[in-house]
Amino acid sequence: MLFIALSAIALVLLATATACSDDSDDAAEPTTTTSEPAPIPDRRPFGFGFRSETLVDSSRPTPAAPDKGIEAADDRTIGLTVVYPVDGELSPERQGTAGIVDHIDPPADSDTEPAEGPFPLLVFAHGWNGSGASLVGPAARWASAGYVVALPTFPLSQDGIGTDIDMINQPGDISFVIDTLLERSEGDDDLLAGAIDADRIAVGGHSLGSATVFGFENSCCEDPRVKAIVAISGGPAPYSTGDYDAEFATPMLLIHGSKDPGVNPAISEAVFAQTPGKMALLLFDEGTHTSQFEGEDGLLLDRVLVAFLDRELGIDPTAWDGLEEEVAASGRGSLQSKDL
Repeated sequence: MLFIALSAIALVLLATATACSDDSDDAAEPTTTTSEPAPIPDRRPFGFGFRSETLVDSSRPTPAAPDKGIEAADDRTIGLTVVYPVDGELSPERQGTAGIVDHIDPPADSDTEPAEGPFPLLVFAHGWNGSGASLVGPAARWASAGYVVALPTFPLSQDGIGTDIDMINQPGDISFVIDTLLERSEGDDDLLAGAIDADRIAVGGHSLGSATVFGFENSCCEDPRVKAIVAISGGPAPYSTGDYDAEFATPMLLIHGSKDPGVNPAISEAVFAQTPGKMALLLFDEGTHTSQFEGEDGLLLDRVLVAFLDRELGIDPTAWDGLEEEVAASGRGSLQSKDL
């Protein structure tokens, strides 16, 4: 029954995904590691730096998008922006709650030396007609909380192309990004050498990016390195090469605006209600499809997201304590959880 319910939700999501523009401006076989995770330095809030580059995965093809005038390719070109912690004080006007910056103005310097790590990695997926670079603002807030945040730009769902036909390949793009960054971190001649903790990896996404990271709960795209998932303004989509398990194996944080006009919040509510597993649901009373990245809602999103990741990645086992009551007291929404 769970598979049938998720399939019905997936069809609804797929039908609405291309109707909502993401304005939030939205190989080797994976192996598990068994070493004890290193402690995270208690230096929040960090400053933040970023680097941008283009990756090419020669092991997987890109399908054609004839309606966009794009021919098939033998490889996959993925843009990548990485935002990471750096040492340095933040000015008071750039500090938000819980050691998280409120906004970035002026932008962070490019290719600044990272703070001494290692830090947990969050790979966050943009939505339909979006880009990784469009999410640098929230990524900077998460980086200031001690996370390396990788923002891929996918080959065909990106701004200027905006097709969802390639979504089933996007979880593989995220795994490729993880492969690449871990290789860089394990070396000694890269800017990010030593910056990433291979035992603390999470993925997240917004809108079509949310449907992308749901793939890590599907047998098509499982990656044992992923220890937590954040899905914002989206839900599960069908993957032709796999099925959703009766119980989600990876802890998941669902976030949705109650007034989302593009992707019905009932999708996230149904997943939370019907799917066994470690899960939390944050609903914003006045939230739309993208507004939860901004203003007071944005700070609350950051607070919950970082607390969820801190708990599930073993950084702070007490991070979730009292948080549901804190969200209720904010008057901005509700937070509920099960098995956390």
